[in-house]
Amino acid sequence: LGGQFHEYVFAKMGDATLPRFYDEARAVGFRAVEISDNTVPLTDAQRSGQIKMAVASGLKVFGEVGSKETMSNPGLLVKQAEICLGAGASLVLVKIAGAIVDSLAGLSGIQP
Repeated sequence: LGGQFHEYVFAKMGDATLPRFYDEARAVGFRAVEISDNTVPLTDAQRSGQIKMAVASGLKVFGEVGSKETMSNPGLLVKQAEICLGAGASLVLVKIAGAIVDSLAGLSGIQP
């Protein structure tokens, strides 16, 4: 289940609603949820707590760090990834806007 839907539920209804959200996701057949902060910022404690809640409900968690739109601090990405994995995420997706543009410029036929 995508991270932006998770962010919407959190932003509109708060942490207290998330266990019901996870139960409903499982009831309709989802086995994994992405926990991200693309549109709704999370503190380290919120990120960790949400991942732990989702794992405790029986879902696999895919954490997401970084941004699709702005450059991210590599140290912050590593820290957030460690928080995700430490809280029980199965994997961490890293969004790194602009990080490979210079590398792609030298490849024939690829336009950044």
